[in-house]
Amino acid sequence: MRQKLLILGVIAAMAALSAVKNIGPQQASSSCCPGLPADQELHAPSQAAQKSSALAIPEGRPVWVLAHSDWCAQCQEMSKIASKVAPQFAGKVAFVELKVDDPEQQDLVKDLKISVIPTSVFLNANAAEIDRVLGVIPEAQLKAKLRSLSEER
Repeated sequence: MRQKLLILGVIAAMAALSAVKNIGPQQASSSCCPGLPADQELHAPSQAAQKSSALAIPEGRPVWVLAHSDWCAQCQEMSKIASKVAPQFAGKVAFVELKVDDPEQQDLVKDLKISVIPTSVFLNANAAEIDRVLGVIPEAQLKAKLRSLSEER
C-alpha cells in the first residue's frame, strides 16, 4: 500500500512540475495554428475583454473557442486537429484559443463554464452559445460542424 501511495505521489509531483514548466509567457504566445493569418483569428482576448471578463467576439462572425492546456494529452491532439482545420475557415469562423492555465484568461474560463479540457464552444454571430463539445473532435466531424456554423450567418 505504501508503495502505491509513493508511486501516486511521484506521478502527481511530476504532473505538477510539468504543468508549472509549461506555464509562462513563452508558452502564451505560441500559436496552435501557424497557418492562420493573424487578422483572421483571436488567440488571446483583448485587454478590454480581459478586464470586463467578456469574450471579444468578432462582429458578425461565428466563433469557435477551444479551451485547452499544453500539458493535457487530449488537448495536444485537439490542437493538432485545430492547426489543420482552423485555417480552412479563416474569414468565416473566428478561432479563439483559450488556455485554461493562463491567469489572464481565468475570467473567461469561468464565464464559459469550462470544467473539462479540451472543450470546444461554438458561438453564433450574435455571440450566443449554440453547441459545446467535450473532448477531442475528429477532424471530419469538426469540419462539418464549422461548415454548418459558417453557413448560419
